[in-house]
Amino acid sequence: MLWIACPIAALALLVALVCAPLRLRLTLQGRGDPDGHWAVGAGAQLGPLSVSAVAARGARPGVRVPLRRWTLWPSGRSGRPGPRRSRWRWRRSRRKPPQERPGLAARYRALARRIDPGALAVFLAGEHRRLRLESLVAELEYSFADIALTGKMCGALYALGGVLPARFAIRHVPGWESIDRARAEISGTIKLWPGLFVLDALVFAVKNVRLRSREADAPWKTRSTKS
Repeated sequence: MLWIACPIAALALLVALVCAPLRLRLTLQGRGDPDGHWAVGAGAQLGPLSVSAVAARGARPGVRVPLRRWTLWPSGRSGRPGPRRSRWRWRRSRRKPPQERPGLAARYRALARRIDPGALAVFLAGEHRRLRLESLVAELEYSFADIALTGKMCGALYALGGVLPARFAIRHVPGWESIDRARAEISGTIKLWPGLFVLDALVFAVKNVRLRSREADAPWKTRSTKS
């Protein structure tokens, strides 16, 4: 009975892994001050993996990818690196002469030789069921030098919040000082089924290869029948 139970358990585990959903958490924060300084930060987390990026006026943008005990930073002099880091540097031993890149029409023809663009568009449009936006929350703080503009913005955001679905929320706090200032924080969660998407992509690829092979063999068949 053990030799029967093990394959069944392995098959059940494989099906569970393919059908298991993952949640992608996204965060975006930004701030702008009256003196012209601004800063933007973004982060994404998918299971144990996380990525964060920052940018500010007068500073070089940076990306942080923590991997267990190590933290990878892009090479640069700006910012304070941690005690453990590794720099990303790409070195080329030989410089190749610049090559002319193919245009958009050439890329489209190359894609059309391998995959039917219409079928690919239909496939991608139908894969929206493999991801779902569960929640989206926006927290805003703003004020403008023109107080009338602040009132118009406040009314527009209240009207927009009334027509959004329940999983979307806008929380805003207007400031009635006569200065241009803004702060925003947007966070959301997307539910993904990557295993089902990969399975659908494999099925689409197999069907497309068969269809292309039949279309390629059609002229040879017509010539052989005529001869």
